[in-house]
Amino acid sequence: MGEREYWGRGYGRDVLQTLLHHLFNTLNIEHVQGETWSGNHQAIRFYEKAGFVHEGRLRRNEFVNGQYYDTILMGILKEEYQQQ
Repeated sequence: MGEREYWGRGYGRDVLQTLLHHLFNTLNIEHVQGETWSGNHQAIRFYEKAGFVHEGRLRRNEFVNGQYYDTILMGILKEEYQQQ
């Protein structure tokens, strides 16, 4: 969410859980992947709390604020989601 006043209120978590439910249970998707840059620690924690695991790293793949960062690839499988 772009507006800081809405951060930390659980809206993002609710949206992600609703999306994952739809992808896994309605569309029968087997794997969902997300990514962020390595300096975005809040996004990494967000994915981890939703059950995503680290699946890969693309080194110095993103240029943010004048500096190169790794791209962090994270994913969750349908069976992992259903075990939560």
